[in-house]
Amino acid sequence: MNTMKKIISTIYLLCILTGNYIYSQNVGINTDTPGAALEVKGFSNATDTTLRIINGSNREILTMLDNGRLGIGQSSPAVRLDLRGTSDNPIIGIGTTTKLASTVGGGAIRYMEGTKELHYSDGEEWFRLQSNALRPCMVAPNDYIAGSYADGTTTRLIGFVPIYDSHGAFDMATSEYEAPIDGMYVVSFTFSFTKSAIAANTYIEGRWVAENGESIKCIQAYPDAGSGQAGFTCSGTLRLSLGEKIWPEVWHNLGRVKTLRVFGSSSDVGFNELSIFAQ
Repeated sequence: MNTMKKIISTIYLLCILTGNYIYSQNVGINTDTPGAALEVKGFSNATDTTLRIINGSNREILTMLDNGRLGIGQSSPAVRLDLRGTSDNPIIGIGTTTKLASTVGGGAIRYMEGTKELHYSDGEEWFRLQSNALRPCMVAPNDYIAGSYADGTTTRLIGFVPIYDSHGAFDMATSEYEAPIDGMYVVSFTFSFTKSAIAANTYIEGRWVAENGESIKCIQAYPDAGSGQAGFTCSGTLRLSLGEKIWPEVWHNLGRVKTLRVFGSSSDVGFNELSIFAQ
């Protein structure tokens, strides 16, 4: 009985030692000296297959050749990564990142969800890949609505009717433009009041106001009293995120209620216009 116990104990000890030895060793395929937990060594022929994975339908879904070329759904990859084949979905999904171009290095690509664009890195900056995607753009004149712009009061410019609005983003009732994509927007409005008296040391202030808190302010000053067609252009660039709105406003202290110069004769058109486009 003691002899049997010794034999069982010896076998048990050998099993433990052998198991620990196997667990602690690297595994090599086609090599006796694996340098990693699992090392697969290919053949000397660059076109030989080093690794092949086949799914339950006996379709080859991954192939790696001895020269390092990897095919996904492609049994004979011709480049470093080859997705061309008979697969139902031979496409690449690209994610996004907020890392600097200098961090990811040159040649990196990212997808920007807000602008629906691909960017590439040259190692210093991110650049938008050119495409035929429709860029947001809107042009809206006001040739018929004179409005009423009181002295010392901030009033939203109204009466603009788009002649072109790429994304249908302009609300004529409120003069609000809703950004169709994330991006930098160039905005501009021009207006002209009807000719009337202008008090000395007065001014007009035009503003583009965005609901994200950004704004553009422009001022036209009149140091001397006189009579004329007061007006000016206010333009600039600001950043808008998808869905954010922007609108034009005007304030003046010219001394009386003002109205826009609109259609009254063939010459009274083209004085008031809004334009917006995304870079």
